[in-house]
Amino acid sequence: MLCWNAVNSAPAERERLLALLAAVEDPARAAALDPGDPLLLTVARHHRLTPLLSVVCAGTLPPALAAPLRRDRAVTAARGLLLGQVAEQCLRGFAAAGIPAIVLKGLDYEARLYAAAPARPTSDVDLLVPNSARRDAFAVLDRLGFEPRAAAPGFDDADYHEVAWQRGPIEIDLHLALAPFARCRIDYDAIWNEAQRVRIGQTDALGLAPIHAAIFHALHMAIDHFDVPALYLVDMSRLLPDPDRRRAADALRYLAVQSRRNVREELERRIFKRSPRERLELSSKRLALPSERRD
Repeated sequence: MLCWNAVNSAPAERERLLALLAAVEDPARAAALDPGDPLLLTVARHHRLTPLLSVVCAGTLPPALAAPLRRDRAVTAARGLLLGQVAEQCLRGFAAAGIPAIVLKGLDYEARLYAAAPARPTSDVDLLVPNSARRDAFAVLDRLGFEPRAAAPGFDDADYHEVAWQRGPIEIDLHLALAPFARCRIDYDAIWNEAQRVRIGQTDALGLAPIHAAIFHALHMAIDHFDVPALYLVDMSRLLPDPDRRRAADALRYLAVQSRRNVREELERRIFKRSPRERLELSSKRLALPSERRD
C-alpha cells in the first residue's frame, strides 16, 4: 500500500496529473502513460479520473494500465446504477407530493456531460427542493425509509441549507438552497424558472440551466479553496465551453458572496477568464494530495 507522505511530492503529483489531464483532452497521449509508475494510478484514482480515462482512452491506453482502469469503470457503473435507481424513487416520491426537485452534480453530470457513460464517479444523490417545501420533502424521505444522518440539533431549522439522509449504504444530500443562506444571496426564481428537463433513468426530472450549473460548480470549488479532485476541473471545462465564459461571468450577478476573500473575483480570475487548458493547469498546481482521501 502506498504511503502518501513517502511517495508524493507536489512536483511529482503535478507532473503525473497534467499527463493524465492531457490524455483526457487528447486520447492519443494516453499511449505515453507509464503503466509501471506506481504513483500514476494512485494520482489518477485520488483525482477520480480512472473511469473517465477508461472511457475516452480505451483504444490508446497501455494494456497494463487499461486493466485496472476498466475495473474502476465497472465499479463506477454499478454504483451509478444503484444511485440512479434510488434517485428515481425519490423523484417519483417528490412528484407525488407535488414537490419540484432539481438533480444536482454527479447524476446530472453523468447524463449532461458524459453521455450517461460510467465515466464519472459519484458518492451520493444530490437533490434540490424549494426551501418552502422542506418539511414535506423530509416527510417523503422518511416514508421512503431514509433517516437524517448525524444531524446536529436543529438540523431542520430554516437556516440549514442542506441535510444528509441515509438508507443503508445510500446517502441523499437534500439541498434546500445552493449555498449557505448566510453566505450567498441567490435568485431562486431564476433557478427554478430556467431549470431544464433532464432524464434520470426512466424518470423525467429537472436540472440546472447550464450557466447556473457552472456557477454552482465553481462556487463550491471556491468554497473549498480549489482543493478538489481534478475531475471537478474536467466537469467545469465541459459545463462551460469557451463561448459561454462571458455569459457565466455576467451570471455572477445572481451571487452576492460573503467571504474573507473575494470569491467572486477569484471565480472570474481562475475560471471564467481562462481557456479549459489554462483552467486545468492553473488549478492542478493547487491540488496537492492530502493525507486522507476526499469523498
